[in-house]
Amino acid sequence: MVCCDLKVLCMLLGQQQRYATFLCYISEWDSQSQDKHWTQRQWTQTTGLILGFKNILRKSLVDPEKITLPPLHIKLGLMKQSVKALDGHGNYFNYLSNKFPALSQVKIKEGIFVGTQIRALTKNKMFGESMTPAEREAWISFKEVIDKFLRNNEDANYEQVVNNMLEKCKVLGRKMSLKLHFLFSHLDQFSEDLVAVSKEQGERFHQDVKETEGGARDGGVYR
Repeated sequence: MVCCDLKVLCMLLGQQQRYATFLCYISEWDSQSQDKHWTQRQWTQTTGLILGFKNILRKSLVDPEKITLPPLHIKLGLMKQSVKALDGHGNYFNYLSNKFPALSQVKIKEGIFVGTQIRALTKNKMFGESMTPAEREAWISFKEVIDKFLRNNEDANYEQVVNNMLEKCKVLGRKMSLKLHFLFSHLDQFSEDLVAVSKEQGERFHQDVKETEGGARDGGVYR
């Protein structure tokens, strides 16, 4: 089975990584048809990754049937999108800057956090209080998705939980990202038995990146 970051998955599948219309390997979801993104769940299933067709530039190195969507990387992507969509005039930026003083302003504005930082925020009520009421509702629904779907203790009502979060995103006018599309149209592609493995591997990767960046700054590379 293959379970990895979506950018890595894109390379393994031989897909064009930027400015592509057909980003989903499961269906022919049109990333440019924004008027259909929140209304159309079903898209024509992809019958094969044909070299030179649509956005396939190279021969795939993996069998699409062996791919399991990565819960951790979905969570990181949703967190990034959630923070970037917050009201720029709100108090969230100051709160995050004080909460994570070692994190650069660029990363905070871009919503780039590792799993441990996301867990710290989901347990802290102060972060939610820095949002508008609508943003707070979306944040609460995001936390429920983490607790009841993206973790190993998958809740019996996980579909309702996920759809509730998606509806909050729609109300806020958020664009349909590839990660949101997977939750919206391909929820059945997540495998419960690989959640813990994906989580462990992803956490280690992002923690290594964090430590590497810290060492580089100490050495003057990023000053």
